[in-house]
Amino acid sequence: MVLRMQTYWALLQEMHRLPVSQFVVYLGEKEPTMATSIADFIDGDDNNFWFKLINIHHYDYEKLLSSDIPEEILLAILGDFKNESPEKVVSNILSRLTETSSDKAKLQRYVRQLVVIAKLRNLQNSTLQTIEKMPIEFDLESDVIYQRGKQEGKNEEKKELVVGMLRDGALSIEKIAAYARVSLDFVKQLQQEITSR
Repeated sequence: MVLRMQTYWALLQEMHRLPVSQFVVYLGEKEPTMATSIADFIDGDDNNFWFKLINIHHYDYEKLLSSDIPEEILLAILGDFKNESPEKVVSNILSRLTETSSDKAKLQRYVRQLVVIAKLRNLQNSTLQTIEKMPIEFDLESDVIYQRGKQEGKNEEKKELVVGMLRDGALSIEKIAAYARVSLDFVKQLQQEITSR
């Protein structure tokens, strides 16, 4: 990261000829261990290059929440909750997004982004539950992630149905495919998996 940041610094200097301050916002769950200066990275190097590393999990979520910029408010989900429950934090974030969003379409987009970002903290389910309790119109049915999960659930149900019929042995693979509304190849593939076990 140090060498990459030094390269970015050099490119920005060349293009703009202005002072450059660089920051890396760390989103990982564990404490960061990356070097932040060339001296830490290469022993004996006289280069003074360094960048500031910010661990977002140590950042006070209320500072981000107090912003009037929705994109900054979204980042509060990654901050330090102190003693607040995740549900309370999500509720506060949603309230602030409602206050700072200029129209319903933008609010919908920010709520979708919040659900995605919440996954970085393993808070996606509680975020969705909090959204459902609040007076916010969120069209979950049109959300791409929701649709993908729903489709995967349907596929798993069909797989279980086909496997059950195959094990029962009462029907031909053609009839199983017709009843389960799946392709013949899908049934054959599952049949092979069962026999190879």
